[in-house]
Amino acid sequence: MSSTKKAEDLLHLAALLQRHYVSTPRFNVFTVLHKPTDEVRLHSRFIAALLNPQTHELGVELLKCFIDQLRIPDFSLKGVRVVTEQQRIDILVTNTKRQAILIENKLFAADQENQLVTYYQSLRAQGYREVHVVFLSLDGRPPASHSLGHLEQLGTSSDMPGTYQTAAYAECLRPWLAKCVEKSVLHPSLRESIVQYHDLITQLTGQDMDTHHLDTLADTLLEGDNLLAAHDIRLAFDEALIRLQAKIWIEVRETISGISAEMDQQLDSQHSTCGNVQEQCRVFMQSYKRRSPNRETVGLYYKLPHLQNAFIAAEAEINSIYLGIKCSNESTEYKPLCQLLDKEGAMASRNHLWPGYAYIPQDLNLRNPSIQSLRTLTDDAQLKSYVQAMADEMLSLWHLSSGLKVDANVY
Repeated sequence: MSSTKKAEDLLHLAALLQRHYVSTPRFNVFTVLHKPTDEVRLHSRFIAALLNPQTHELGVELLKCFIDQLRIPDFSLKGVRVVTEQQRIDILVTNTKRQAILIENKLFAADQENQLVTYYQSLRAQGYREVHVVFLSLDGRPPASHSLGHLEQLGTSSDMPGTYQTAAYAECLRPWLAKCVEKSVLHPSLRESIVQYHDLITQLTGQDMDTHHLDTLADTLLEGDNLLAAHDIRLAFDEALIRLQAKIWIEVRETISGISAEMDQQLDSQHSTCGNVQEQCRVFMQSYKRRSPNRETVGLYYKLPHLQNAFIAAEAEINSIYLGIKCSNESTEYKPLCQLLDKEGAMASRNHLWPGYAYIPQDLNLRNPSIQSLRTLTDDAQLKSYVQAMADEMLSLWHLSSGLKVDANVY
């Protein structure tokens, strides 16, 4: 049997199993109350609540499991205090021995200039003798070099006591949450909350396949030379995701072009994903697989006509696409753009590169999609709605800000 025919048979079997094991999504209070990707109000707060011995019946047990999971050495549990968003640190764990665990939680947001370095130096200046820095992300990626600075050297000398590490939701949070479930078996309300949060993390990390479904496929792949065909399918799957991402960028650009010729004329072709779109998306995906701190980007950038350094932009970053107005805070145009967005109540989030940005509706992970994301991406009507939402938001920002002029002498 040819390898192509073998692959076709495996795909047919996988499709049959998918239909057989499809199940109704379980009720999840987290996704009812918040967007699944809300870093601050959902993830950081709930993780901190589990770590905090004052918020549940298990005291320091869950915090101890977390410290063991991260292998942080000799961290005292005496007088432990856990807070969120203090000094802009996502989660901060301290004790009476002046030790600290600094957790920067990043699902999708971009790293800010000197972010981790500033947090570390601030804690040291407050008298914490030992600071352990944990960069927690969906996929375990390293922080950008402009955020990390010299912190990789933590623990290598007496001048820099502490440790630094990256941690992934899949490899760190999921096993820790599984231990938390075991610990909370006699506390039903706490246990059920942890189970539902574990389900959410499983979905976000693309590991939401039914166990029996997974076992059946795995057993099938171990028969004969099926693994060889599966290897080809895996390569083809990655290529299909690249082509799907390219399709999104092409269709967003075509949608904008069909509505506003004026905006289309301002497309910055030097930095935008145009021309050989598939190849640019391929380079982008490969840079993330290497987990390079200085990654390639893909996106669309429309220059605001009366400004020199500002763009209406949509950009793929980490596990999602976000859009807004891109302009460095070193530019004199940054402040008036912030003022304009604040006045109009648009784009609530900002950082040193974006006066305003937001994640597009229906956040999708294009590198490691969940089953739900794949259903959206492979449904023509839903994909069209996804593209239209991106185009509409960019057009709205264009109409809001394209007339803005800045007098450099004023700023």
